[in-house]
Amino acid sequence: MTEKKCTKYESLFTFSSEEELKEHLDECEDCRREQEEMDKISELIQEVRPYYFQKRTNSINSFKVACVLFIVRICILRIFWHSKKQHSF
Repeated sequence: MTEKKCTKYESLFTFSSEEELKEHLDECEDCRREQEEMDKISELIQEVRPYYFQKRTNSINSFKVACVLFIVRICILRIFWHSKKQHSF
């Protein structure tokens, strides 16, 4: 005979109070295991979070530098083109 797995965890986690969820976790082994998995995932996210933000900041900074270099290059080419145009007459 197959045991039915509790399916209340998601709804309790989303819509109930912390007290109701804790009470249910004390009673239900399935939901307690799900909560333990969620805790592990949360720990992993907290561990990776600084790396992600550092990488994101580095990417944004690289993009900003590329934009500045592009604008400087366009300005230099424009000045060079303008000065060459004036000397050709």
